Amino acid sequence: MKPNPILQRHEARQLLERYYDGATTDCEEQLLRQFLASPEADDATFGADKATMGYLCMSRRHHPSRKRTMKWVAAAAVVTVAVCITWSWPYFGREDCVAYIGGEKYTDTNLVLYQMNETLKDVALGQDDPSVKDQMRHLFNTTDFDK
Repeated sequence: MKPNPILQRHEARQLLERYYDGATTDCEEQLLRQFLASPEADDATFGADKATMGYLCMSRRHHPSRKRTMKWVAAAAVVTVAVCITWSWPYFGREDCVAYIGGEKYTDTNLVLYQMNETLKDVALGQDDPSVKDQMRHLFNTTDFDK
């Protein structure tokens, strides 16, 4: 494998400008690192650049990459969705219609929908605005609600 060539000073300055603008490729960044580690960059001209790139290199080593973190987040999301689907699978497609009429449970869909529509009609018509006491009597089928 052919070793990467060392940059010249003027090439390094141009590449550093592109680096700070965020326009360099990984290969160009590698060339910059090699240049800054060479004796060609030992003077004070490139001191701040060495410090910046050194800090960023160390920061990448000590902090997990965003890609790795995103992989874990994606994996957790997939597991969460799978668990939710597995848990709720028995309830998909079930249409439970239940009504309690006169204290008895009815599950016939047509009867439940009919009773619901009739109740909504009664509410919409107002029935001469019955009092709460009358509504409770009707709801619980009682006549002695005054006690």
